[in-house]
Parts: sequence; C-alpha cells; structure tokens
Amino acid sequence: MAGFRFQRVDFFLKFGSGMMQIVFISHNLIPVRMRSNHWYLIYTRPNQERKVFEKLSLMQIEAFFPTRKVVRTWVDKKRCIDTPLFASYIFVFLKDIGDYYDCLAIKGVLYFVRIGKEIAEINGALVNNLKLTISWAKDVEVSTNRFRRGEQVVIHKGALSDLRCEVLKSDGRSKILVRVELLNRSILASFPSENLASLLILLVNGEPE
Repeated sequence: MAGFRFQRVDFFLKFGSGMMQIVFISHNLIPVRMRSNHWYLIYTRPNQERKVFEKLSLMQIEAFFPTRKVVRTWVDKKRCIDTPLFASYIFVFLKDIGDYYDCLAIKGVLYFVRIGKEIAEINGALVNNLKLTISWAKDVEVSTNRFRRGEQVVIHKGALSDLRCEVLKSDGRSKILVRVELLNRSILASFPSENLASLLILLVNGEPE
C-alpha cells in the first residue's frame, strides 16, 4: 500500500501592527510505501521508549518493546531493573497506512527505520524469536561483535519451542544466538536446560534435517 506522510506543521506567533498572527510553515510530502499487516521498526527520542510503548498500547497498535533485567548499584544498594534491549527502538505491527500515520504523530517518535528510501519491513519470525528468547532464556546480552555462523537449529519442545536460532560456543559454554541484521546486533543467551542437545533439531537450508 502506498501513501503519503505529512511532515510536521510548525507554527509561531508573530506580533506586528498591534496584532497577533499565527504563521504556519508547511513542509513537503514524502511518499511512503508499506505492506499492511507486517512488522516495522520505529526510532524514538532517548529514554522515551516506554512512554511511546504505553501510548501505542492505548491506541491499540500492537507493539513489542524488548527489555532485559540488569543489576544496577546505587551507593550501597543493588536493584534489578528492566532496561531496553535495543535503546530507542520499538517494533510495531501496522495493519494499514493509518497506523503508520498514528505512530508518527506520537510524541517521542522520530522516524521509521528505513532501508534506502523504503521503510524496513521486519520478519515476523524474528519478532517471535526475540519474544521467546527474552521470555525464557537466561543471561540475555546484546552484542555488536561479528560472530561466525553457528549451527542453525530449531528448538522443538519446552518453553522455547519453535525458537529458530544458532548454537555456538562463547566463554566455553554453549549459547543460543539470534541475529538482528538490520540493527547489526546479536542476542546471546544461556539456555535454561543443561540438556540442550536433546531439544534441538538441526536445520539445513532453513528446513529440519
């Protein structure tokens, strides 16, 4: 579906001849191409992710704001808090072009992530993999390192059933890895079971062996 995004209309107050005028400054239109019922990625102002996510929920726009628990120390206290997995990024599911406009109108939203001139579509399988990983895996961490390709697998039972990921060695331990290519980041996590091998099915060319 194609549409147009209206750039923000700015205005200011102008005083002259004893009168107050409101002067509007309109901007150009930017064409938008998007497919309905797909995931996309928005970028927010720093530290505005949670407020934007709450607003999206109120507007009944499906969104995914991945977080992880980290321990922070203040003087003599330690607290476990939720922090964004990807600072300033929120995944949104757009049903139509109207959702696109509504997202851009939210205070704190800067733009949709693009590849070239087109807004970047996110594979729904990646969103599902991220949801499973942060919900059930342990010691979740984000890395910008370039990892060698590990064995591509799908977990076929247990809490992480249907998770498609890679398995590799890190710090002498087997870990699962989910790549987020668009952001040049990878998610590494420990598996909650000692018997990882029994839960995996090896994938060849994306299909079970």
